[in-house]
Amino acid sequence: LSRSSIVGGQNASEGEWPWMAYLKIIPVNGRPGEYFKCGGSLISNHWVLTAAHCLEDAFKWWESEVVLGLYKLDISNKHNVTRRMKNFIIHKNFQKTHSVLQGSDVALVELDRPVSTSGNAYIQPVILGQSSDRFTVKWECWGTGWGDIDNGVRLPFPGTLQKVLLSIIENKRCQDIYKNRYRIQSDMLCAGYTEGGKDACQGDSGGPLVCRKDKKSPWIQAGIVSFGWGCGLRDSPGIYIQVSSYRAWIKKHTKARGAP
Repeated sequence: LSRSSIVGGQNASEGEWPWMAYLKIIPVNGRPGEYFKCGGSLISNHWVLTAAHCLEDAFKWWESEVVLGLYKLDISNKHNVTRRMKNFIIHKNFQKTHSVLQGSDVALVELDRPVSTSGNAYIQPVILGQSSDRFTVKWECWGTGWGDIDNGVRLPFPGTLQKVLLSIIENKRCQDIYKNRYRIQSDMLCAGYTEGGKDACQGDSGGPLVCRKDKKSPWIQAGIVSFGWGCGLRDSPGIYIQVSSYRAWIKKHTKARGAP
């Protein structure tokens, strides 16, 4: 159900999406070397935004890592910066329901030490969407991640960051497409194509959906990868948490300089 791949995508360029974060999450009862992964986005030099469902299971947060400036999973480079988690905050509504279907699938990760973003083209915070941003089909939107590239197909060596161009699907239309499979909540956003073939689905959970109005405008994070039906299937667009619905919550919990 939760998403962890980019289907129908292409290799990103290095430094193209400098807010992209890779979360390596160590389960409490896992076997040695076992971990699961999620995406996230840097929103200040101390904080990363991700999906609540990435962090809801018991995990060794003190050992779990956040990597920034990452391009190829299997080949480290001089731009990679690794931090441990100092703290994490899951939205209280999600703590009650534990269901991505009910919305509020949003969480914050505090880094143990700040990352340097000044003069660093490879690590930069993203601008968060606000309620005045009306994301429509006219906006250019991209999903990014290191997840599977098809249903059950792993991203091949060297694990280059993938990007996929996605089209915003208005909530009412999205509900019509999904019929009674899911209820599209007011804090959700849909993106993809009704014919399928391009999607964010298996390792990309928690990652950003970023959009820009035109080539001269900055990228804005519109959504957080939450869930969907399969990967890149017909009539099954991806479902994202709408960032603008949680700006006040993010601000309250981060109070980060430059946070909304």
